[in-house]
Amino acid sequence: MNVGIIGAGTMGNMHADCCVEIPDLTVSTVADLELEKAEALASRVGAKATAKVEDVLDDDAIDIVAVCVPTPGHRDLILAAAKAGKNIFAEKPLALTLEQGREILDAVDKAGGRLFIGQVVRYFHEYVKLKEQIDAGAVGRVGVVRLLRGGPAPFGGKSWYNEREKSGTLILDMLIHDIDWLRWCFGDAKRVFAQNIEHHGIKELDYALVCIKFQNGVIAHVTGSWAYPGNFRTEYEVAGSKGLLYGSSDDAAPIRTELHDTDAPGGGVAVPELPTLKTPFRLEWEDFVAWSKDDREPRVSAQDALEAMKIALAALESIDSGEPVEL
Repeated sequence: MNVGIIGAGTMGNMHADCCVEIPDLTVSTVADLELEKAEALASRVGAKATAKVEDVLDDDAIDIVAVCVPTPGHRDLILAAAKAGKNIFAEKPLALTLEQGREILDAVDKAGGRLFIGQVVRYFHEYVKLKEQIDAGAVGRVGVVRLLRGGPAPFGGKSWYNEREKSGTLILDMLIHDIDWLRWCFGDAKRVFAQNIEHHGIKELDYALVCIKFQNGVIAHVTGSWAYPGNFRTEYEVAGSKGLLYGSSDDAAPIRTELHDTDAPGGGVAVPELPTLKTPFRLEWEDFVAWSKDDREPRVSAQDALEAMKIALAALESIDSGEPVEL
């Protein structure tokens, strides 16, 4: 199957590399409004480059469109790709609002194509193993879960990450990964309460605490940070009736010193280091390809992506109101 990549930034490059590694896929075209970026990626993966999205959408030889643009562009591109009869791989979040998300799912359903949203944490090896341990009752009945995900503040094109109406803050952009994983493990949420640093008038960084109570009684505390000056890191702790499951991406280096460098230029969104034979990003593409070929249901559905959005947006509503939000 031929893949057209729309967006040649950090994630466009990441997904193009995954497609090159999969025998069933060929990256045929890379599109980006900045032609130089499209040409740089296209030359690396042996594809054509263009500055026109239409060159991807109107090409009958392209089977899959990968939407790797900033979040504000997701809705329009996914709808256009669905109308063009393409199968679609899109970066998370699905959209910026529930109305947009429902509109997308309806349009894809009517068009008869496939839509896969990159909720990639379901494919991270340690999170898969953690779920297996939970399901196997390794710590008995789970009561409380604590998750952390954080790194340096990302600076995408025109710093769109810093604008809430474009990124949904780190809650919709980054913590949606942890939220989706929690739903995968514990089902639907009942109530959400959240606070963030933006509420205190601090705009340059982002830091949030989200507390989720699930229908089955499990309580999760999720911390997200775009305030670390150093590497991306994650932590997880699951407390149950028999004990604890816990881990950290920093375990190999338990003591570290990191200082803010105010003179250093900002980079794009941080991507975790992945010292595995197959990265989680490749595994999600393999799952998508298998679904496209033999109709086997993928690990994550577009409806899952919408449900994770509901919780993330409820957290933002809670920040604004100062009150818990019932789901």
